[in-house]
Amino acid sequence: MIRQEWHPLTNAQQSYWDEYLQHPDRPFSNVAHCLEISGNIDIEKLHQAVQMTFNEAEVLKLKFKSEEGSSYPLQSLESNDSKYVELTDLRPFDDAEKRATKAMETDALCPLNLEKDAISKLQLFVLADDRVWWYIRTHHIALDGYGMNLIEQRCALLYSSLVNGQKPHSGFKSLDTYLKEDSDYRFGERFEVDKQFWESYLSEAKLTRDNSEEISLETHSDDKQIPQAITATLLSLSKKLMIGWTDILVLLISAYLYEDKKVQSQNDEPLPVWLPFMNRMGNSCANTPSLMVNIIPFLVSKKANEGVEEYLKRAAKEIRRLYIHGRFRLENKVQCKEQSYFLSPFINILPFDSPEFIGCQTKHRIVASGLADGFNITVRSARDATNMSLKVEGESRLYSQEEITRHSDNLLKYISKVLDI
Repeated sequence: MIRQEWHPLTNAQQSYWDEYLQHPDRPFSNVAHCLEISGNIDIEKLHQAVQMTFNEAEVLKLKFKSEEGSSYPLQSLESNDSKYVELTDLRPFDDAEKRATKAMETDALCPLNLEKDAISKLQLFVLADDRVWWYIRTHHIALDGYGMNLIEQRCALLYSSLVNGQKPHSGFKSLDTYLKEDSDYRFGERFEVDKQFWESYLSEAKLTRDNSEEISLETHSDDKQIPQAITATLLSLSKKLMIGWTDILVLLISAYLYEDKKVQSQNDEPLPVWLPFMNRMGNSCANTPSLMVNIIPFLVSKKANEGVEEYLKRAAKEIRRLYIHGRFRLENKVQCKEQSYFLSPFINILPFDSPEFIGCQTKHRIVASGLADGFNITVRSARDATNMSLKVEGESRLYSQEEITRHSDNLLKYISKVLDI
């Protein structure tokens, strides 16, 4: 039984609580993944591994209670034995895939009552003796994308240990580690140093506030595989310039957006683009499932006649400077909860390896990824940059399908051109 202690929300969690209070009847911040596992599966041990993972990942058992006179609730943990991973056997049905897909999509679109509902759902759908889908759904107030990946990787490790009869390595750190890290930062010297940096960096920036009362999950999108020639050139350039390939890709996408904006608006002012900062490197929560990611603005500019390598070297230095101060959350600068920054355009690079379940093949599927503002560019790949895909997405109230497709096509053409492919 987990001790019943109540703690304040972390700084990162507060914005999701604000969103929840504004839209309690909408599933804007539900996140859900499905791992399609096929091969020589020991279903009993897989079920056991998922249950062990749920028990270890304390953040999946968060619960909240409001306090009178307080803007934010307190949080605690449900007991370990209060919930079990559901196993649904669909082998008798000819339409097993359809049934599983409908169940997952229905659940992912169901709004959560954060004070009454279980915040997480883990379920195994057995489609055949050699095919199992693992569904995991939670809320962004608990986890970011990297935290989800940690949970999936841990489950694969636990499954392998069970199959091989081995003792697994030690599990995740407790929720206390996450809470202490947040408190130490917020009330430490570093908070003020970072705050002053961002006030200076953004002193003349034109960041857009989100004044819209209309929020929708409806988007237009375009998906493409990124050609191997681009991937190979990125890796080669990364080695030559000693800049991570993910940073190079972020900077090239940023340059495309800047050039497109310059043409459309006929001005060369810096363009704010928004980037996720993991907040994991050297952090006590590096391998703890939690909500650590921060969203920071990068003011993109490109000098006339600046070569691609010259631009990358200059911009990489600037972006590294932002990362040094990336722990500070800009929502601390916003006095009015109802008027946050409009985080668009948003660039997200997700170089995560799929979990390897021994004796099996795994396909990763995103069922729900939460709400995204405006215009978003997402690149997914393995850690070594293989199997790279592009998704360009925009809110349908702001962008037509034709505009999204144009950006998707032009972005790949732009990257190919500047990399001389």
